[in-house]
Amino acid sequence: MSAKQLWVLSLKAKVLENCELDNDGSEFQYVESFLLTDDSNELLTQTNITLGQMGLELDNKIKLVVYKSKEWSGGNDPIGSELLQEAAERAIATEELTFGPFTSCNFMNE
Repeated sequence: MSAKQLWVLSLKAKVLENCELDNDGSEFQYVESFLLTDDSNELLTQTNITLGQMGLELDNKIKLVVYKSKEWSGGNDPIGSELLQEAAERAIATEELTFGPFTSCNFMNE
């Protein structure tokens, strides 16, 4: 068995009618999911299940990588980077699936 690593999936999710998120009318939401696991497929499986429970459907896997905090810090959005770091730390501490902040496609297009 290989050592557990923190995996992160950047994704685009379709908003369904039963979505429990506050929504600005966007058809899609962008988010990162995190899981400490020895198998990246476990992150995909748990993300799909949890998104479905939230009224979202995985539309596009943008990036699936081992999380390295230096690659996810700084940039144009220091607050977003801090929230991602908090989600990553929560995933490590709990060994459970966590999500970073959800961002609507309307916000992304502004």
